[in-house]
Amino acid sequence: RAGISTSSSWDTSSPYNSTTDVIFYQVYVNRGSDYSSTTGRFTVSIAGTYCFHMSVLLTTGQSSVNGGIYFAVNGSKADGPVLYTAYAGGFMWLSASSVLDLSENDYVTIQNYGGLPWHLNPPNSNEHNGFSGYLVS
Repeated sequence: RAGISTSSSWDTSSPYNSTTDVIFYQVYVNRGSDYSSTTGRFTVSIAGTYCFHMSVLLTTGQSSVNGGIYFAVNGSKADGPVLYTAYAGGFMWLSASSVLDLSENDYVTIQNYGGLPWHLNPPNSNEHNGFSGYLVS
C-alpha cells in the first residue's frame, strides 16, 4: 500500500498532471518489495492473479478539463476500469479496483491522462490518494 505526500496543496508539477505513470512516494506495506517508490511500478515477483486498488482526488480548478486515471500493465492500458471526469471547478474523487492475471516480471502502474492535476492536501493526502496490490492466487 502506498500513498502520496507532498508539501504543496495543489501539485500541478510532474507527474501529477501529465500522461505518465503516477508515483506514490509514501510506502506503508511492501512485502516482497514488489512496489518501487522510485518508478511507481508494482513488479510481479510471482505469477498469478492479483487484485489492485487505486483512489485519487482530482481537481479541475477554474477551467473545464477532461481527464482521468487507469491501470496499466507493462506500460499499456489494462483491461478494467477507466475512471473519467469532465466538468469545471471543484474536486472529483475517483476509486477503482481490478483483478489481473499477471506473469512474473509484469508491472502495473497507475496512469493519469487528460491533464487534470491531483489535489494533494497535507497532512491528509494519503487519505485521498492511494495505490495497492496483492496476490490473490
